[in-house]
Order: sequence, then C-alpha cells, then structure tokens
Amino acid sequence: FDRNKIQEHSLKDLFTHPIEEHSWVIKDLLNRGGTSSLSGAPKSGKSTLTRKLALCVAKGEDFFGRSTQKGSVMYVAVEEKLEQVIEHFKKLKATGDEDITVHCGFNPPNISGQLREILGRRKLDLIVLDTFAKTTGVKDLNDAVAVNTAMEPFHLLAKEFDTHILFVHHMSKGKEGAEGIAGSMAIRGAFDCNMLLERIGADGEKRRFVSEQRYGRDFEAHVIEFDKSTGEPTL
Repeated sequence: FDRNKIQEHSLKDLFTHPIEEHSWVIKDLLNRGGTSSLSGAPKSGKSTLTRKLALCVAKGEDFFGRSTQKGSVMYVAVEEKLEQVIEHFKKLKATGDEDITVHCGFNPPNISGQLREILGRRKLDLIVLDTFAKTTGVKDLNDAVAVNTAMEPFHLLAKEFDTHILFVHHMSKGKEGAEGIAGSMAIRGAFDCNMLLERIGADGEKRRFVSEQRYGRDFEAHVIEFDKSTGEPTL
C-alpha cells in the first residue's frame, strides 16, 4: 500500500473480495483507526466521564451497555492536576494494574510527533487527549483550515497504528446538541463520532448523553447521573 499513489480497485474485485468491516474499541461507538470528540460545557463532567470510558476499555468492561475490546490506554490531560486524576481513578475502583498511562499538568510541544514515537515502540488501543484546543495547538477554533490542518496528523496516526484517538472538547454557551460544539463546523465534521454531554433539569445536576456516528450506531439520548462521592456515572 503506497500512501503517495491513488489506489485503483475495480468494483468486481471489491465485490469478490470485500473490505473488512470496522473493528471497534467500543462496539458501534469508537472505531479502530478513527477519531472522536466528547464535548460539554465547563464543569459538566466530561473529563470525569472520559476517565470512566478509559477505565472500561482498560478493563474490557461494557461502557453504557456497549462492549469494549480490552486494551491499552494513554490518558493525556494537560489542564488537570495529576493528584486529582489519580484520586479519581482510585474512586472509580481502578487497582493500578490496568494498562493505563497518564500525563497531566503541562502541554508538551508537537504531541502528534511524540505520539508517533510512542506508537512506534508499543501498542495503544485508545488515546485520550484533553483538551482539543490545547493538544492540537489550534488557536482559532473558528478557522476551518487551521482545524483540518491540525487534525491531519492525528487522523494518520489513528489509521496507521490501528488505534482510536478521543479528544475532549467544549460546547458553546447557549447552544444545544451538536450545533453547540465550539468552533468551526470543521470540528464536528472531523470526527467519526461526536459525543455530547449536556446539563439538564432545573438544578443542572443531571446530564444528557448522546452521540452522532459516521460509523456504528448513534447512542440515543440517555440521562446520566454522577455519584457525588466517587464521580461514577450511571445511566
């Protein structure tokens, strides 16, 4: 396979030897070789939910009723404190034996290049990058060209190393649903899966979780509650 050449395949050949179906990190939600986003307002619990998702993959446990393929996870949260992240994983009943590596607290340069070096020497099934703007280096989220340019190396990494890259992102104030994903429409279009976490109810204590999928099945809107002592999310 030469990435520098157009690949020509006749329909007859493709019909006789069909391409393989998608393989999944989380069935019908996060595809191997793909990218996704989890967007929510500040303090909506998106980082908390992402850690639960990461732990489910590392343990091979279902995530909200969808099966996972047990694998290795890298969790990169450049705006969070390491001690708080570790404490939350403990509250989620992580033992420390799970195949999860963590980076927190500062934003290293050229993250896509560093990930390429890491992926070249060891397998990662899921990479979580929190936040989209910080880890991609996009300064103007409304600049579609800048967004697409910044995403290109991450798309290539996911496909080349058969991993999935999940970005944590923000939503614009006052907008609902996928229309509320902050920045250019290019951000919404860049991902194979867009997951949304929105506050609902008069007190804002509950959340609405939903996804839109390029592949797989949309996750229909469900209400999520977070345990106040552990951060454990439940449908």
